[in-house]
Amino acid sequence: DDNGSIYGHSVQSERREHERRILGGFMSHHIPIETCSKLDFNDFEGKDHQIIFKGIKELHKRQLFLGLDSIVFELDRQNFLNRVGGKDYLQELTNNSYPYTESLVNMHLRFIKSVSRRCELRQEVRDFIINLRENENQVFIRLIEEWLNKNVENIELPIVRNVVF
Repeated sequence: DDNGSIYGHSVQSERREHERRILGGFMSHHIPIETCSKLDFNDFEGKDHQIIFKGIKELHKRQLFLGLDSIVFELDRQNFLNRVGGKDYLQELTNNSYPYTESLVNMHLRFIKSVSRRCELRQEVRDFIINLRENENQVFIRLIEEWLNKNVENIELPIVRNVVF
């Protein structure tokens, strides 16, 4: 289950666009590379973006990050370049980047982090419900499901909906 799939297409697309802007900003030097310390590998939804970010962060730690060429070289060295869409995709990310203000960078970071946290919370709720089901607390599960459906925006719990009470 891909974490992004719990949201509608527009949230997935928006998240992906924020990720593209952040990664492109790093590679074009429009975003200070030190900003990567505010993000984690799991803040990126797609495996391709996770791999790109991991490469950028590793190069930064080794003080070898010089931009697009260095990440292309590093991903090619690790046999990941084709897996992330090749040099053309990385170039596209860089070309679609522009100089960012600090507030715009923070807006992108907040969006990515908030979606990541919502995905984590959803998984925690799932685990909690599975645990309850294993302990046969069906009435309690129904109450939780009703509350979540009324109070938590954009969350679906297909695991619970398929349970026969």
